[in-house]
Amino acid sequence: MKTIFKRLFRQMDSYDIDMESLNKMRLHGAKIVDVRSRREYSEGHISGSINIPDYEINREFEKVFKDYNQTIILYCRSGARSKKACKKLIKKGYTNIFNLYGGIDN
Repeated sequence: MKTIFKRLFRQMDSYDIDMESLNKMRLHGAKIVDVRSRREYSEGHISGSINIPDYEINREFEKVFKDYNQTIILYCRSGARSKKACKKLIKKGYTNIFNLYGGIDN
């Protein structure tokens, strides 16, 4: 019950966006990163996204995205893993990191 309550009433953070915003940002060059596992990614993903699983964010992200000001949108199934990954990347100094609120299950 507590988990359901948290999910229903979780507030959006400043870096949370919806699918409509993702599509608009993509048109202006935003990169999209799926933080789910490789297996989950292979079962279906947002077209044009790349896969960097959340458990590899610390070691792989900077190899792919060297520009800390590039606009990057993270997503997962529910939005929980991508939200955690956003927080890690913001702490590393990335300035234009966004999270697909609610993930791709919404």
